[in-house]
Amino acid sequence: MGLDASEYGLTAASTARTMAAALGCSLEAVVAIEPRRLRPFILLEVEEGGPASVCSRTMERARASIRDEAGHLLDMVKGACRESGVPCRTHIEEGGVDRALARHSEEAELLVLGRQGEQGQHRPELSLGGNVEAVLAGVSAPVFLCGAHCAPITRIIAQEKALETELPARIARALGAKMEATAQEGMAMLGSAHEGRFDLIVLPGDLTDPRNGLAPSSEAVLRRTALPVLIAR
Repeated sequence: MGLDASEYGLTAASTARTMAAALGCSLEAVVAIEPRRLRPFILLEVEEGGPASVCSRTMERARASIRDEAGHLLDMVKGACRESGVPCRTHIEEGGVDRALARHSEEAELLVLGRQGEQGQHRPELSLGGNVEAVLAGVSAPVFLCGAHCAPITRIIAQEKALETELPARIARALGAKMEATAQEGMAMLGSAHEGRFDLIVLPGDLTDPRNGLAPSSEAVLRRTALPVLIAR
């Protein structure tokens, strides 16, 4: 699970815990500290013309503060997992979100993250964060994308091609949800999902697409719905 302090990230944490408990899996929570989070501190020192030693101390204090925030967030996740009986390990990584999640999801059955992060909280609800697209392109694991809110999942609509993998059926059984398969793609499927009041859309991935690992029809749905989406691979 990829985690940050945004509304989307906290929803992803709750969803990942629910999925892990239902599937009988452990959970690994990852917070990535991107270099751009330290950039304001670098610029501050350049503008003030401070000596290199002061710059170094400022950067270290900034890094320590950000790591403390990440640790507090992960402690909250570990506490919630403990109450739910879900084994949990946590990681703080420095570097890009896509690379951090690619490393930790190599053996994962499912990667859960919000469709936006802290940098994109003020974008339109249906937007995808830049990191999300990079993650979709860089990981081979199935991906569960959460919106700002995620209602209990009782009804699932799945594109037939996505059911070539076992995970969607496992999730449906574990959650006690009813799943409906459809041959529809793209906007036709999206219309059925919204009209039928489904709680989760299951789409097939396409790992041959270097941009985001999505089939074009799947991308069209993903960019036009606020519902949670499972990219089955």
